[in-house]
Amino acid sequence: MDQSSGNQELLSQVKDKMIDLYSQILKYQISLASQYSRPSIKRLLRDIVLKDNWTAMYKDMQMTEESITLNLERLDQKTIASIDYQMSSLQKTVK
Repeated sequence: MDQSSGNQELLSQVKDKMIDLYSQILKYQISLASQYSRPSIKRLLRDIVLKDNWTAMYKDMQMTEESITLNLERLDQKTIASIDYQMSSLQKTVK
């Protein structure tokens, strides 16, 4: 796999994960709005039986965000390495 196809693969993964993160955020917001539209006793009962697992939803969002960050860091490193290689090639040509 050459560098540009590797970069394209990383960009594709980042795009897919960002879409996934956005859908997770929307699901969380919709669940939250739905939760607070209920009477307080029903909210309490749902929280007691963990009907809406807020912690799991939040952790899923965090894991997706961390995965996006890692892929972006890898993409940055590849881009910097590519620029460094091109600069050294130019320096050799100029000498």
